[in-house]
Amino acid sequence: MDTTSQEQLEELRRNGRITEEEYQRLKEAMRSGASARAQEDVQPRQDGQQQTRHDAYPDRHWEDKAVLQGKRAPWQVWVVIVLLALEGVCNLIAIPDNPMNIAWIVAKCVFIYGLYNLHRWAFVVFCVIAALHVVGFAASAPVVAAINLFLIVMLATCFRRFFPSTTEAGLRQYPQGE
Repeated sequence: MDTTSQEQLEELRRNGRITEEEYQRLKEAMRSGASARAQEDVQPRQDGQQQTRHDAYPDRHWEDKAVLQGKRAPWQVWVVIVLLALEGVCNLIAIPDNPMNIAWIVAKCVFIYGLYNLHRWAFVVFCVIAALHVVGFAASAPVVAAINLFLIVMLATCFRRFFPSTTEAGLRQYPQGE
């Protein structure tokens, strides 16, 4: 076990940021070579507040807030983002013929940003617009309608990532200011 890590762990215990039980468990995990990060995301502290992984591992400054909160975009969202980007490139090429494509490129950029950051508004607005495309292009361009339907299905499979259940949301409380 690294002496620096043990010193940091002891400092956390002395400062009251982890309990004696957590200290022993983390120390044992460090000894056995198991990753202490595989422990629970949120652990109760003695003062009744919620403790985050960031509290237990202050030396990990390279991790951003989304990673700490478990808000990584699932693979389905990445598939949608890649397809939106490819459509955006096609729109970019077609700008000389149809200047309205500039608005679609901007909309796709906004959707990519919103979906990557798991914003609820992006999920809802994208699904509504994609559903309108499915209905609107079903007869005239069935391939476009099928692609949009595929995008809706891909996002629908990760609905709970955008709208967690109440019990799941209750487990993910983080202090303000992080």
